[in-house]
Amino acid sequence: MYSTRTIFLVGLAVCAANLISGGHLGPQPVQADTLFQDNFNSGNANRWSPLGGTWAVVNGKYVGEGTSLGPSPCGQDPAVAETLIRNLQAENVDIEADIKSIERVDKSIAFRWADNDRQVMLGIRAERPGAFPADLLVVERKDCQHIVYTSEFSVLIPPHQVGQTIHVHAILIGKRLRVLIDKVLVLDRIFPFSLRSGKVALEVNEGGITTFDNVKVRFGIIDQDGDGVRDGLDMCPGTVLPEKVPTVRLGDDRFANIDKDLAFETKPPLAGPGEPGLTMLDTAGCSCEQIIARGHLGLGQSKFGCSRGAIKAFIAALPPG
Repeated sequence: MYSTRTIFLVGLAVCAANLISGGHLGPQPVQADTLFQDNFNSGNANRWSPLGGTWAVVNGKYVGEGTSLGPSPCGQDPAVAETLIRNLQAENVDIEADIKSIERVDKSIAFRWADNDRQVMLGIRAERPGAFPADLLVVERKDCQHIVYTSEFSVLIPPHQVGQTIHVHAILIGKRLRVLIDKVLVLDRIFPFSLRSGKVALEVNEGGITTFDNVKVRFGIIDQDGDGVRDGLDMCPGTVLPEKVPTVRLGDDRFANIDKDLAFETKPPLAGPGEPGLTMLDTAGCSCEQIIARGHLGLGQSKFGCSRGAIKAFIAALPPG
């Protein structure tokens, strides 16, 4: 005999599969975004343009060793090595990469690189055991100024040390930057960036050595409903955040996106950086409210938020990729 819980979960899975394959969501038209990717398995970096430091492909990874770039337009001597993706100029970008510090803790991604004095950067720092935690910095260089939009240690990220690989996923659309480290949302904020477009670069501070792998960049992306999931991948266009669910209160081990960021909230809340989270990327842009509507899941889910079983069944039924 099957338990009531088993029958319920099976029903949820069937419901989720039906709503995806049966046309309730339907395949969304793919927008004119473009994908660049490089896993460096070719043994070369022919698609990159180094501007300082030493860059080489070693054992299928792109290794950068930081030395000075030389004088900037401001007469300074930037203590950073950079390498740019060739023929890539964009405003909105979705960037993923596996990154590891070998020497020193600092490594960076530049989203809108115009020259070595005009760019928007995301700095990621490993923890220094017994000293400082892992964190990230959002920086813009412009008009001979170094503007730090997030102060040191104000944005903590999942702990990682020198020699440990992390997966970085950053989404910049307009002035809104979202950053996930190892699938944990650590930043979702609007910044007063002045640069509107530019190239994409990887950076290593002077004296540092960093490896980069599995770099994937989508550019020219569009996110019409602003939920953080690009059009073409978003299975639920028209998402409104914060959503109306729960109608009563958020229950224990229930999920809903009750603010305007990329992450679902849950009760009890997540412990913080380092604990796996759930975001709109996992649900292909579908809020709890939209999952309930498409699966006809009933008032219990609406009152207290989507159960873990409902969320898992929905995600499991999503098409690959």
